[in-house]
Amino acid sequence: MPHPVCACPVLCLLTCTTCKDTFTSLAACSLVARKLRDVLDFYTEPFSIQNNRLFLHSEEACWLQLPPQFEIPCEYDGLLIPNLLRQGQWQAALAVLTDLERQGLTADLVSFNSCISVCARASQWQRGLDLLREAAGHLQPSVITYSACISACERGGEWQHSLCLLAELLAKGLEADVILFGAAINACQRGRQWPQAIALLSLLQDHSIESNTVIYNSAISACEKACEWQAAACLLDGLFQAGLQADVITYSATMTAFGQGERWESALMLLHAVRQEDMQPDLVMYNTAISACARGGCWMEAMVLLDLLPQVHLRPEVITYNAVASACATAGRWEAALSILEVLRGEDLATAASYGAAISACATEKAGRWQQALLVLQLLREDSQRREVLSADAVAFGAAISTCGNCGQWEYALHIFSEMQGQMQPDVVACNAVVSACEKCEKWQQACFLLAEMGGFGIRPNAVTFNAAVSACGAAGEWEYSLSLFQKMQLAGLQPDTISHNAVITAFESGSQWQMAWQLLWDRERGDDCDVVGYSSAISACYRAQSWQRALLLFQRLEERRLEANAVALGASVAACEAGNLGQEAARLLANLQTAAAPKKTSSQCREMS
Repeated sequence: MPHPVCACPVLCLLTCTTCKDTFTSLAACSLVARKLRDVLDFYTEPFSIQNNRLFLHSEEACWLQLPPQFEIPCEYDGLLIPNLLRQGQWQAALAVLTDLERQGLTADLVSFNSCISVCARASQWQRGLDLLREAAGHLQPSVITYSACISACERGGEWQHSLCLLAELLAKGLEADVILFGAAINACQRGRQWPQAIALLSLLQDHSIESNTVIYNSAISACEKACEWQAAACLLDGLFQAGLQADVITYSATMTAFGQGERWESALMLLHAVRQEDMQPDLVMYNTAISACARGGCWMEAMVLLDLLPQVHLRPEVITYNAVASACATAGRWEAALSILEVLRGEDLATAASYGAAISACATEKAGRWQQALLVLQLLREDSQRREVLSADAVAFGAAISTCGNCGQWEYALHIFSEMQGQMQPDVVACNAVVSACEKCEKWQQACFLLAEMGGFGIRPNAVTFNAAVSACGAAGEWEYSLSLFQKMQLAGLQPDTISHNAVITAFESGSQWQMAWQLLWDRERGDDCDVVGYSSAISACYRAQSWQRALLLFQRLEERRLEANAVALGASVAACEAGNLGQEAARLLANLQTAAAPKKTSSQCREMS
């Protein structure tokens, strides 16, 4: 008759008191280990062995009383743990391993290696390290043991532990292979530790281990994540020198590194080199090249790549169009950005990022198209009602607010910010945009009010927020408010930067507080972090206070630091020289003032003219 606790015939045989004689005869049989293993394999829930009893950790806890003369054979451990791991019961396998240690039984190295490997797949790197130390107490860990543990640390992003384990393995004289080095390099790549990844690649070569493309890809990806395009380029060259064949991952990672380093020309050259080979670039590589052009503001090159895709039998995706629109936004080409948005809207593919890119294109000072930005925002509202998956995000609202602020439409900026509050929780970027809009429109009261209200939104102001509010007060001549906000910024644990100091100095200049401007600039000089804007404001403040000697002294300090004086500094210094009857010096500065006032073409203007 089956045992009432469980209907399993084998477990009934081992637990039922009426079957004790049968169990005793089985215990004397060599098949007892296999029978017991079958019982344990039948259950998938975790269990443990304590005081010679088997506990099943289920809702109906039952236990198996093992007779005193029964001992688990050594080969039992080696059979049960792999079976549990194959069933995905890694917690149960670890529990068995722990209970065997408590009973003084020694697990073999294969069981430890299997458990560490499962810990790696389960992202349990701490437990993997513990198992390695337990195994080292009475066994000799092998390369497989270290490799499994390094893989566990790699998946957990613990690059320091991966390097320590690799060093420990080499110190013991064990032979590392390319897989082990690859896991360590991958850990460095996940941790954005590009110098360590390159060092491991060099160490691999020192040990005469043949590298492969996967290893180089991991090292290049580490450089790409750290925005080290020079190192990525050197690794790509090293891959070719090693006689290895680059693949799509190699080129994509290198091109991404070029894009992040604003080396869009190099990214395009690499794409051209790939096309010259037998390898056909995929859409990911084209998207990477377009994104590189977007970061460099090269909208024409991005448009050319977009037009090239149908010729190479590739269909652009939403991410492709958004990247081109971002390139147009960076260059202020609002017409091209709006045309791309219309294409996406016609196919019902437009995302919030698509609308945000179009609004951002209108937001640049070069474009100054706040009406078009509001029109795009209205289209986003209408399309959101038609498509449930589409809704305005913080980027779109922030771009619209910035557009209105750049164009002097601070009322619209506040209205959009209020609308945003009704749909989502504003973030610090949106708050900064609306405060900056008030600053540019010289609405210092509104800027200070919004800064104070950020606490009610649960948002902590950052340096950008304080700088905008301080600048707004400074432009209005409210130097007391500027100084108060400057001090509150420091009390909030934020370190004032050059923009913060310049804003306060400008406020002191507007408020005819030349002594305070002089003192703040002098304190800033000791930190060796002054720029021409701070000097210009302080020089102007001293001249307005009829302290021409101090004005000329500050101008001398500006020249000693080899800073290029702007028109404000030169104009105030010329006036100071005239006040001090220094005609020769005034003539020299006047000539420099005329040179500084001459218009200069930017690099982008020169490229467009060419």
